[in-house]
Amino acid sequence: MPNLQSRPTINKKRNALARIRTPVTRTATARTIQAILQGHAMFKNKTTFIYFPASNSSVVKKKKLTKQEALTKVKETLGKAKALLTKNKELSKKYVQKARKVAMKVRLKTPPEIKRQFCKHCKTFLIPGKNVRVRTQTGKLVYYCLECKKHWRMEIKKPTTYK
Repeated sequence: MPNLQSRPTINKKRNALARIRTPVTRTATARTIQAILQGHAMFKNKTTFIYFPASNSSVVKKKKLTKQEALTKVKETLGKAKALLTKNKELSKKYVQKARKVAMKVRLKTPPEIKRQFCKHCKTFLIPGKNVRVRTQTGKLVYYCLECKKHWRMEIKKPTTYK
């Protein structure tokens, strides 16, 4: 057992920082703290700060989005992307990426009319005739992005008839 006089001094400041004599500022593991408190020779006559997190009650949790809220947020963001397409293409792409990220975060099954509004490869908002070519081909729609030169096909669903 180390002698008590060789132990480093600790000044606790109300759940925030404790000033301890150690070699460098670093993340304190349980082993490091134990060595400091036992007065290990490596930690003598040196200064560092170790962060002690506050209690759990002061941690503010973010409110989770519901799927309905996420869908409205995605629609708003895509509306902004559409408005900015002619002025600033890069900002428009960022809005599309943000909309996709929100949808993926809540595992939102995006409706087909939203899926067809942007290119999955280059994340460009698509406007038929300006930056996307749409053709029909034996029961399929073929989309061809004029920005990244990629194409993809979607089946045309036949309307259901009721008897």
